[in-house]
Amino acid sequence: MKLVRQVGWGRALGFLLLVWVLFLLVAVTFLRHEPDPQTAQRISQAFKDLQMLHQQSIEINQLLSDYSISDSAFRQVFKDMVVRNSDKNFQGVKLPFGKKLEGESSNIGEWRQESALDYEKMRRRLNMGVEEMWYFISSQIKLAKKQAGDASPQMVKSLDKILDEGLEHKRWLVKDLGRLAEVDGHARWREREAEELSRLVQKRIHQLQNPKDCSKARKLLCSLNKVQDLIETVDFPKYSESDKPSSNENHT
Repeated sequence: MKLVRQVGWGRALGFLLLVWVLFLLVAVTFLRHEPDPQTAQRISQAFKDLQMLHQQSIEINQLLSDYSISDSAFRQVFKDMVVRNSDKNFQGVKLPFGKKLEGESSNIGEWRQESALDYEKMRRRLNMGVEEMWYFISSQIKLAKKQAGDASPQMVKSLDKILDEGLEHKRWLVKDLGRLAEVDGHARWREREAEELSRLVQKRIHQLQNPKDCSKARKLLCSLNKVQDLIETVDFPKYSESDKPSSNENHT
């Protein structure tokens, strides 16, 4: 009986061992099986796209940290451009976006400053042009009124109406130009330029008023040739007899 039991357990263990060996063979065969070439190509392309996107993200963050973009309108345009080009790159379109940013990053601040300066010059020229145009039109209308005189009262009324309406339009134009300076996004740039100019002027005045060596500093000399005439032109206080201080007051 014991022998039968031993033989039964031996067969069971042998069967389990055989199943385990077969399982290992199947697992090794499955692991060694090469994947589909098309699937491998897709995985490789996706990995390359992820690497390219990660590299562009690093470059963009570095660029934004190096260059401060204060203009909100310019910042929005810049972000839109970055998003569009990043999407195109991620879709497989090869664009030298990173190299382009590296080549142009040094010129962004310069370009913005020149653009703001040109814009400010044009805005002030427009403002001055509106003022000059109104001065010319109003002077010509007033001259026409003067020439019409009493001969044509109706013409004078029409010219007065033109003057009033023209003045109203001129005021609105000036107001719109002033409003344009508030919404164009260059207010911070104007403040910075004004502060820089003020600092430069104050520094220059301080240097002129406090030279390092007074003996070598340039001086402004005023020569008075007619001292007597100058003294005569100066108003001195005049006292009458009643205004003169008494001797007692002098002693006190």
